[in-house]
Amino acid sequence: MQWWINLFGPITAGLAGAAATGLLVRALFRPSPERHGWRRIAPSGMHWSGIVLGAGLVCLMLYVRLFVGSARADAENQMQILTWLILAFALCVLTGVATIRSVVRTDVRWRGTSLDYAGANGSRITKDLAQVVGMQRRWTGNILIGFADGDVLKLDGYASGVSDLCARIIEIDERLAAEMPL
Repeated sequence: MQWWINLFGPITAGLAGAAATGLLVRALFRPSPERHGWRRIAPSGMHWSGIVLGAGLVCLMLYVRLFVGSARADAENQMQILTWLILAFALCVLTGVATIRSVVRTDVRWRGTSLDYAGANGSRITKDLAQVVGMQRRWTGNILIGFADGDVLKLDGYASGVSDLCARIIEIDERLAAEMPL
């Protein structure tokens, strides 16, 4: 029976840890409705867990590179590859940090048909969702929302609350299309 515990114990512990982490991330990083019914777009649990886990992996690989090394015949080649992996993962973590910063700086909020977000110069811009003329999802996951006056709002498609905003825009568009006479 001991072999059974030795074989499946770590797997079970890993699955339980992953499930607990997933539930905590879902509970802690969901944007809540704000005062007076305003909803907002915020970094999702995917963003935060990617940064934390990526940074942990970079630290682990850096520890191996600096203090453990390798005793194999091709140790120099292994450490060179590990160095490149450390740099690649660190770049990915920095990209995640930049993405979170972009989501927070844009500060998108909506209520009913009103959309409010921070402009490039820091001023607040308010638009009516009925003025949306198109939405496009890019290969990077970003969503571009175009307005009738030519303004374009770029959102991270993986941020928390973006799918709700897009569903609201589609709902308004369908309602307006139904009201228009042919």
